[in-house]
Amino acid sequence: MKKKLIENKKLKKQRILKQTLPGRLAARNMGKLGGRPKKLNSDKIKIAIDLYTKTLKPITEICKELGISRPTFYTYLRNKHKINEVDCSHISI
Repeated sequence: MKKKLIENKKLKKQRILKQTLPGRLAARNMGKLGGRPKKLNSDKIKIAIDLYTKTLKPITEICKELGISRPTFYTYLRNKHKINEVDCSHISI
């Protein structure tokens, strides 16, 4: 019984994706992108990363100033400034 429900869900999802594909492609061609908007613009991301790498300011304070959560900050850090390249010497563990 459980396998049938799972199979039905998969089929329903595939059918919905197939039916909505032309509309999504048309929207993309018109410059519309799906998904949630970014919280910060590129200038604020640079400010956040500079505050993190060049000051001893705690991440919590940086996040409060910019109005973002810690996970959001780490996402921007990982995506915009590879975590391996960040100087973390000022962080004590």
